[in-house]
Amino acid sequence: ELNVTTFQMAILLLFNKADRLSVGEIRRATNIPDPELQRHLLSLCTPKLPILTVTQGSKFSDSMMIACNENFNNKLFKIKVPLLKEERDLQAAVIPADVMADRRAVIDAAIVRVMKARRRLDHQALVAEVFRLLQSRFHPEPLEIKKRIENLMEREYLERDDDDGRFYLYVA
Repeated sequence: ELNVTTFQMAILLLFNKADRLSVGEIRRATNIPDPELQRHLLSLCTPKLPILTVTQGSKFSDSMMIACNENFNNKLFKIKVPLLKEERDLQAAVIPADVMADRRAVIDAAIVRVMKARRRLDHQALVAEVFRLLQSRFHPEPLEIKKRIENLMEREYLERDDDDGRFYLYVA
């Protein structure tokens, strides 16, 4: 039993009538837009779950031939076919350097503001409080907050508690 998206199912149903199909034939039969078709087809052709196989051509083009993998076998009864991530999501994750510099300054200010008010705070509480303060502007990554805490410790705004290393103390 395969757990697939609607587009993936439309593609798979085409192989009930033919053993091999070109990407162009699949596109014409399903009317799936090009980027979506590529994502869904490639997710069905992954080495981990080779439900479909590429029989001719290596570049994604209309002439690329795809066949149903008759030898596909899996020990699981229910198989969830994962969908490949969109490239646009990866491009959107790239943040310009000047924006990152501004965000670092804002994170620094938020950390100092929280520590000035609390004086002594453990790591998880500090990260949660900084995240809560900044969530209206942007969603900071916990790793970035940790880096900024370490930077503030180097600049001697914060220090670790000598008695309990999990806690930070406000210095300045």
